[in-house]
Amino acid sequence: MVSEKAASFAKMFLGKNTSHGKDAAVNNLNAWGLDSATDTFRVQEAQRLVDAVLVRARQPLIDAVTFFIEKPISPLTLMAFEIALLGIVREIGRQLLERVVNALEPDCPDKLPKNLSFECGGYRRRNQKTANRNVASRFGDIVLYRYGYRSWQVGDGSIFPLEMLLGLNHSATPGLVDWIGRHIATAGSNQAAVIELLRTDCGVTMGVKRLRQCLQQLSESMEPFRQEHQVDVLLEALQKASSSSG
Repeated sequence: MVSEKAASFAKMFLGKNTSHGKDAAVNNLNAWGLDSATDTFRVQEAQRLVDAVLVRARQPLIDAVTFFIEKPISPLTLMAFEIALLGIVREIGRQLLERVVNALEPDCPDKLPKNLSFECGGYRRRNQKTANRNVASRFGDIVLYRYGYRSWQVGDGSIFPLEMLLGLNHSATPGLVDWIGRHIATAGSNQAAVIELLRTDCGVTMGVKRLRQCLQQLSESMEPFRQEHQVDVLLEALQKASSSSG
């Protein structure tokens, strides 16, 4: 499964070099992302992406302000205005996030390696992007268009390098998974409560199965740090005990 391979794929991607349109190992690429582009191009691209979102957000913002100021001042109208702004701002974030992540992979397939080697297996690029329409984020669901790589071995499925680099956990963004983990860890927050908060606070509909899958992968990703943290806690406790006994 793609989500289960994300962490190891991202690690192998560090230190990538140029290898466009050819066969490549996953630690020898720079076809994804804009970190190798010129400063001028990156600034222009950022301006283009932001402007496209703000142009669409201008009228909803004007409508919300107009609706508020045409009413007599009252706590009720202020509350309605505040709620309206929250919805608009969340939609601005959702649209910008969607546009930015979709800009991280070239539109032309020839700019990507034709073949990838990953975890002792080979994968061949598909020449058409497909849509993942259920990428859950803090701002709501976004659509991610990405190139897939089909395994050379029948039955091994496909990988999606862009999703792996972004660290998607069962099609949930790292920011949302962190949010889920924090709310689950909060006293009294059970799965049903978190699912309801996902719907009301993030605009995301998620079932129990997917929630548990996200939490399982989050737990596995934190395992390497757990022992180190436990040792630090123990050493701190011993130091306090030693100080108090002295």
